[in-house]
Amino acid sequence: MNNLEIKKKIVEKGDSRIFNNWHENQGISKEEFIKGLEWLYKDPLNENGKWTRELGCKDGKLYHLKRVYYNDGSFAGFYHEDTNMRWYGHVSISPQDRI
Repeated sequence: MNNLEIKKKIVEKGDSRIFNNWHENQGISKEEFIKGLEWLYKDPLNENGKWTRELGCKDGKLYHLKRVYYNDGSFAGFYHEDTNMRWYGHVSISPQDRI
């Protein structure tokens, strides 16, 4: 069983603190959250093997975010996947986060 399957089972069982919080406080549905996890785990990684995706939650909506790095490999910030605008939300998860 891979990490995505494990996280999906955690959500389905009602044991995900992140999903439960996002559901209670932002109205995110289980289906939306799982679809977001599936997108997150399709991360192609960059040329240095670093994550390029982040799943954000703000104002009752999930956002697909890009993780951007400086040329030296240090983290620069999150940007909206569609608009390339900088993300100013406060809550997001990456594939390495516990849910």
